[in-house]
Amino acid sequence: MLYKIILCLSLLATASSTLSGQSLDWVFLEPGEGCGPDTDCSVGQQCYGLSYTPSLTGTATSYTFGFLANCVNGGSASLLGSSCTMTDNTDLDDSFCGGFNVLQFQPSGNTGSLAVTAGVPVILHQVCLTLGVGESMSFDEDVALSLTVSINLPGGGSDTDEPAYTTFTSTSADCDVALPVSWESFTARQVDKTARLDWAVSDETDHDYYSVEWSADGLNFSPLATVRAAIGQQGVTSSYSFDHLAPAPGTNYYRLRQVDFGGTYSYSTVEMLTFTPSVTEQGFSLFPNPASEEAQLLLSDGHSAQTFSLMTVTGKLIRTVNIRAGQARITLSLEGLPKGVYLVRVGEEVKQLVKQ
Repeated sequence: MLYKIILCLSLLATASSTLSGQSLDWVFLEPGEGCGPDTDCSVGQQCYGLSYTPSLTGTATSYTFGFLANCVNGGSASLLGSSCTMTDNTDLDDSFCGGFNVLQFQPSGNTGSLAVTAGVPVILHQVCLTLGVGESMSFDEDVALSLTVSINLPGGGSDTDEPAYTTFTSTSADCDVALPVSWESFTARQVDKTARLDWAVSDETDHDYYSVEWSADGLNFSPLATVRAAIGQQGVTSSYSFDHLAPAPGTNYYRLRQVDFGGTYSYSTVEMLTFTPSVTEQGFSLFPNPASEEAQLLLSDGHSAQTFSLMTVTGKLIRTVNIRAGQARITLSLEGLPKGVYLVRVGEEVKQLVKQ
């Protein structure tokens, strides 16, 4: 049996449920989700993305990983390396799988410039392999090498992230997954100061939940909420809705990520809504942003706001703070809050604040 592995280094951002900590995990890629060749179950080609969840916020500039691909059922292997974003420095050894059932590969890249946010996963690599029915291949960490990502920090300087990794096994059964739901409709409309999202799907079997995702630029999405899937049936249409209570002034982008019980997912179309700030908007700024322990809120001259609010990205109130007459600067403590994206509202104006 010939195991064909195609290694494609990439820096593709993914939207998923926000995770804490730092980790590396292989995830199955549906056709069209990768940076190179597609999963093609008709010929046994299965593609996986190496999902990296950083513990730091900044700009990823290089990375080095070492893995051992164990060819459980023997055979030989050949590899092709292709860089999608970073300069490819991958060291591939394709001579071991036939003789020792182990294939060594050391994916690495440099001269990259990927903005990463602590706790938000991104796909760094893609691996495609061909497995026969009943065959499998596991990916173990090469303990002789370090798993590292170099990150430039927002305030200057750099640091090295060392994500944890757990052995992953790919089997031919990964191609035997439920098809995505059939998207019947997805709409976004403004209801007063709220964004109302409605969607309908059919053939909803073996599906777990929907992740509602939001973006200010249409490129970088963050999860707003999780909506559990109904117990659907083939040929039956199910309808859902969600209200985003605190959309940002300006353009807001929304999409849905449907996830089944096996971890397979698909995306809806992207919908856009524009909210025009009212004439009574109170100008303010936040710095530093991202922040770790505290941030400074600067109010514009002549503001009339009496309070400001700190909220989760879904609009859930965390605290309300009074503003004294004439007060122009307020220290906002972030102590005790988990890392992630928050919203600060002063009057009708809402801005994002990232805790790292």
